[in-house]
Amino acid sequence: MVMYKLIKRTKTLLFPIGVALLIACTVGVPSNIIQPQEMEDLLYDYHLMQAMAGDLKSNEKYKRQLYEQYVFDKHHVDEALFDSSLAWYMRNTKELEAIYKNLNTRFSAQKEELATYIRPDERANRQAPTGDSVNIWEDYRLFRLSHAPLNNKVLFTLPADTTFYAGDSFEWKLNARFLGDAEKKLQAVISLTTLTDKDTIGNSCLITSSGSYSLPLQCHPGHTPKELVGHIYYYPIHSDSINQDSIPDLLLSDITLMRYHSNKE
Repeated sequence: MVMYKLIKRTKTLLFPIGVALLIACTVGVPSNIIQPQEMEDLLYDYHLMQAMAGDLKSNEKYKRQLYEQYVFDKHHVDEALFDSSLAWYMRNTKELEAIYKNLNTRFSAQKEELATYIRPDERANRQAPTGDSVNIWEDYRLFRLSHAPLNNKVLFTLPADTTFYAGDSFEWKLNARFLGDAEKKLQAVISLTTLTDKDTIGNSCLITSSGSYSLPLQCHPGHTPKELVGHIYYYPIHSDSINQDSIPDLLLSDITLMRYHSNKE
């Protein structure tokens, strides 16, 4: 039933494009990497899946994995091939920018329809993985942000559970890529805050260029985290010299949120 609804919704959102969008030059893309047109179609469905999964209630969070697997199965790829292909495109920005230029055209044609599928900020109650050093990130590893108010942020709230300990430390890591003119004044802010039983601790940094970013956060000894709150907010610096319609999107990938236990009894 879940897959039927997803297929039905995807078909509704897709629109006739007549002549297929083509990326003229595929020379240089290794044979073991998803080819540009195939990658474009896969990312199109992937981002639609993200928006559609935003409608899920907290107790239906498990369906996100089903949605993601449906996209992989539809395009006959597995997670490892998707990850390695995305990593290659992140290193070859011209090919990646060409793909997202086409995606922007396709999504823009459906702007009003897609606006109803913007995912909510709600996160599911969950039990974090156990271990002294684990990735507790439970959302998507890939986001495409624009300067549009409905799609310029990533927000999350993670309630602590019995796997969290006093003195834990955290590290939010990601890769960022501006899909366009690097000369424009572009920036995003990434912020991570933990509420403990005794205080509130936060850390933030600016994303001003493409690259890898890491945001560490350390609880004080004896202070037990109760909740983690984080956000990424993309807000291009306004300037009269910048054409707002030409502001490039920001691609975030390889997102992880590591939790490290301190020495405990």
